[in-house]
Amino acid sequence: MNSNELSAHLIPTTASGNTKATLVAAKSEFVAWHDNVYYFPNYELVTTCINRAFKGDNRQVSRKAVRKIMSVFEWMFLEESAR
Repeated sequence: MNSNELSAHLIPTTASGNTKATLVAAKSEFVAWHDNVYYFPNYELVTTCINRAFKGDNRQVSRKAVRKIMSVFEWMFLEESAR
């Protein structure tokens, strides 16, 4: 890979990382300022915690992953009697 190819690859990656960092900071600040707002990490669950979370096209989340995400959501936000 020559330096132009490397630059073309790194610039979008860096921009994407900067954008995500900005969104995380904004989300954290918003949640901190509002007592009735919570953040549910569904993106993080899909990308880091669930093996084979995507279908074969690597774009759609599998039903199995959705079930796991929903079970975490229910555990975090529903009272035991509602589960």
